[in-house]
Formats: sequence, structure tokens, C-alpha cells
Amino acid sequence: MGRTKVLCGALVLVIFLATVSSGCLSTEDDDDGKIKPGKLVTEDEEMELGSADSVEVYLEQNVGDLYVSGGASKLMEATFRYNVDKWKPEVTYREVGGDWNLSVVQPNTHLQVATGARNEWDISLDDDVPIEFVANVGVGSPEISIGGLNLQDVDVNIGVGDLDLRLGSYDGDNLTVDVHTGVGDVTIRVPSGMGVRVIAVTDVGTISATGFTMVGAEYHSSDYDVDQPHIVVTAMVGTGDITIVET
Repeated sequence: MGRTKVLCGALVLVIFLATVSSGCLSTEDDDDGKIKPGKLVTEDEEMELGSADSVEVYLEQNVGDLYVSGGASKLMEATFRYNVDKWKPEVTYREVGGDWNLSVVQPNTHLQVATGARNEWDISLDDDVPIEFVANVGVGSPEISIGGLNLQDVDVNIGVGDLDLRLGSYDGDNLTVDVHTGVGDVTIRVPSGMGVRVIAVTDVGTISATGFTMVGAEYHSSDYDVDQPHIVVTAMVGTGDITIVET
């Protein structure tokens, strides 16, 4: 079910900044050729789970504010707010080769937009269905609180911006969480009482993992046991601090 994953901090920054610098922001042309933001549009969208036994959720936002949580009564319950009409999110849900994919993508990322643009996604997901979660953000500081989801895999990539990622207890096999950012601080909140192993690297910045024991180049929670189900977090940052917090 997976998509190709972006590799690490500096590479993420190069990829996303190449997109952003080409234009990344869209209604009427301004004097300098940029598109002026229009009236703020608020849209609610829901997606039923249907017959899927598991789902890959793929979110791609080039610039804006992204909030993700659990607790939805359907596969997805979302509110989108934007004032650039060509930024209306493209939402698709389909079966591909026996796998179900829910995709939310910001279109027309090449457009030049004047100041005042807004692009806000507030997305809630179903807690029960197994989910592989992927989020790619160009410029933004997403808040992703997915501790209540039935996660199978987590992959978050950010070009520029801070990340707040909250994880929860995990009862299945080992959960892999990959985070890659170019520029920005990363805070990852993990559940206390759960085995957690962290591999954290920042080219320019500090690493804080209070309550964890450093073993070689890794950080282990007090409950970590390689023979028991645990969470494996890999955080790679170009420029920024990494903070691991037990909650």
C-alpha cells in the first residue's frame, strides 16, 4: 500500500522549496501578475469507509495549516477553508490493486498568489480501521494528533515548518514512524508505559528526550523491550530541534 517515501532533512527541503519557489500560492490577477485571494470558502466533506479492511491515508498540502485527529464516525470527516478557488482540495477514495487509498491533495501548487491567502485543513479520521498514514507538507506547521488511530505505519515529511506529532499506545506488531523535515522544530509525543525506540538526527539543532536512556545512537524508553511490541521512531531534521516527550 505504500508510496515512495522522501528520504531526509536536506533532501526534503530541496524538493519542497523547489516547488514553493516556483509559485505555490491562486482569484483575480493583481498588478504584479499574482492572483489575489478571494472570499473565504468553508466546505465540509465526509467519506464512508465502505468495504475496506484497511486504508492508506495520503495528505499532500503544499502550503497552509494542517490539523489531523481521530474520533470520526466515518472514515473521514473534514472541514476545508480556503480563499484561493484553485486550491479547492482534491479528495479521492478508491481501490487500487486490492488496496484502498484515501487521498487529499492541494492542486495548482504552481500558481503565484498575493499575500492574505488561506488554506486550512481540519481532518478527523476513523479510530478503528487499520491506517497507513502519510502526510507531505511543503510549508506549514502541522498538528497531527493520531494517538487514537489504529496505525500501521506513519510517514510525515515537511519542507519548512514546525511539527507537533502525538502518538498513542499501540497493541499490534511494531509500529514504524518516520519523520523528515528540512527546516523547523519537531516535537513527538509518545505514550508513557509503552516501549519506544528513537533514532534522532539533526544537522543543526539539539535533541531532547527526557526520561529516555541513550543506547549507542538511539534513545530507549524505560519500557522498551525488543521482544515486545514497540514503537520505532526515526526523526531526521536538517535545521531544527528534536524533542521527544512521554505523555
